[in-house]
Amino acid sequence: MRCTPSNRIAIFLLATVCIGGCNTNKSEEITLEADTRLWVKEAFAKKDIMQMPTLFNHERAAILQARLQAETDPVKKMNLTGEYAMELLSCGKYSESISMLDTIYKFFADYNATMDPVTRRNLYSLVGIAYMRQGEVENCLQNHNQESCLIPIQSKGVHQLTTGSRKAIEVYEQCLKEFPEDLETMYLLNLAYMTLGEYPSRVPKEYLIDPSWFRSKIDFPRYPDIAAQLGVNTFSNAGGTVIDDFNNDGWLDIVVSS
Repeated sequence: MRCTPSNRIAIFLLATVCIGGCNTNKSEEITLEADTRLWVKEAFAKKDIMQMPTLFNHERAAILQARLQAETDPVKKMNLTGEYAMELLSCGKYSESISMLDTIYKFFADYNATMDPVTRRNLYSLVGIAYMRQGEVENCLQNHNQESCLIPIQSKGVHQLTTGSRKAIEVYEQCLKEFPEDLETMYLLNLAYMTLGEYPSRVPKEYLIDPSWFRSKIDFPRYPDIAAQLGVNTFSNAGGTVIDDFNNDGWLDIVVSS
């Protein structure tokens, strides 16, 4: 048969298809690791992340934001605002959370509506926690030292950036004026003053928790935080930690997951 240019192209294409076909089986071989990852991916795809409150906070916040933007009913919009604010706080976005909580107060003012006691108390609590989180992020995380976040808070653990705790104190004292028996708020108020180095001297007497409650009842040492010296003070998502001498060299090895 005479080999024309068009025939050459057809032969080349046929050869390409054959070669591709010969390699197909090899490329489709799935390793056990890849297969396991696929199963995990498929399992997560079937889950409703809105029913998993301790996980996927950023994804949940995005879903709630979209719902909030699409909602037109004022009451439903206000409820979604509260949910969205809580999710933002779980993401560590305390300033955005506080901003959203402010819109709830504005909603009640604009509509001349009244909050029932449970709602009002819970809103105080959420705003207070948001401000406490601000103090924690700015001091315990961004300006961490060996004394940070160890109760009783003292010495170098006292906050240098005070806005978060100051705001929290305002919220908690207002809450206790309305709900004087709220033990959770009372404890957090004492803790907020402690972060500023003003416990117990500045805590209002009617809300003061006796300092003896923060002292250990047994003689137990206060362990120093040496994570920075060891180079293991890495900040990432929450995960597990395993400590063991895995390579039998006499030193403890630290394995963390994220």
